[in-house]
Amino acid sequence: MVRVIRGDTPMLWRVAAHSAVLVLTLGVLVVSRGPSFAAMRTESGGEDQIGLWARQATAFIPSPVLDTVAAGGNREANDDTRPGFVSPGAIAEADQSLLPWDKPEVHVLKYGDTLSSIAAAYGIEPLWLLWANPDIQKNPDNVALGTELTVLPMKAVVHIVKEGDTVASVAETYGASAEDIVTYAANGLAEGGALTAGARVIVPGGESDVRFPQPVVEMAPRSIPSWSQEVAGVPAVGSGSFGVAAYGRITSTFTRRHRAVDIANRTGTPIMSTDGGTVVVAGWYGWAGKAVKIDHGNGYVSLYAHMSSINVSPGQSVQRGQVLGGIGCTRGRGGYCSGPHLHLEIYFQGRPINPCSVGACY
Repeated sequence: MVRVIRGDTPMLWRVAAHSAVLVLTLGVLVVSRGPSFAAMRTESGGEDQIGLWARQATAFIPSPVLDTVAAGGNREANDDTRPGFVSPGAIAEADQSLLPWDKPEVHVLKYGDTLSSIAAAYGIEPLWLLWANPDIQKNPDNVALGTELTVLPMKAVVHIVKEGDTVASVAETYGASAEDIVTYAANGLAEGGALTAGARVIVPGGESDVRFPQPVVEMAPRSIPSWSQEVAGVPAVGSGSFGVAAYGRITSTFTRRHRAVDIANRTGTPIMSTDGGTVVVAGWYGWAGKAVKIDHGNGYVSLYAHMSSINVSPGQSVQRGQVLGGIGCTRGRGGYCSGPHLHLEIYFQGRPINPCSVGACY
């Protein structure tokens, strides 16, 4: 058994550091200026001068910080418990928190989390996180804050048991081993044990048909989900003259707290580009749900949120009045939508402006 004794004595450490520097400095001076090593030997054949200086200097340097204790609790005869440096050959027990984890963990979803960021924090693949959480697979882009996500240390699928399921049938479904399912400790299954309907079973090594969400694609880094990708291209330049983005009833105007205009109409009502430019976002966009963002190339950028459908793709050049998609009520975590409408934002050199003030409203 090895017991670790810490020397929490800052003064001793400071003395040790200064003493070590002194010894090294003296050594350099001797090597560079002094006589040869042979000349430093005493006439009687004793220790050389450098060895003598080193031995004298150790009186100022604290002894090893680790105290090696033999089995039974008896210290070794030459043990010195004064704090100092680590002894050669000393054995210390590893910190358990630094060891590889081998059992399921629970991650509570917080603001700013994405599948990719959570997976990176645990050192796993994002797709594994999706396989381990059947409850979020239908709509992984819209998961409530505070949701508890299961994080498994390896590739595995979490299966919700149905009536008639057996270990063998579950293993076959996911291309895994029945033995691995039974022997995985977290499942709590005995050999030959029956599965209970509604229970969750971890299938080590299994694979599911569920795929990772379609990534949001953008031309340049912006405040978007971490699985976005960059698209090469140069934005087209708009005219600077804006047209109507959508026809309908304005249900929310531009204010200090609502830096946009909401235009309500039936789901599928056409949404048009307010001016020419290049599409930099076309897909799921966090709080905005399905959205399109256009860089007009002249300092103006427009965002069309909560869409029901999208007709354009990233990198595509569009003209003023071109249909981008349809009005809808899609939203992501942190978004709000009480009914089908277009949430329209326009920015000039990064500053939000009232879309109606530049002619984008009907």
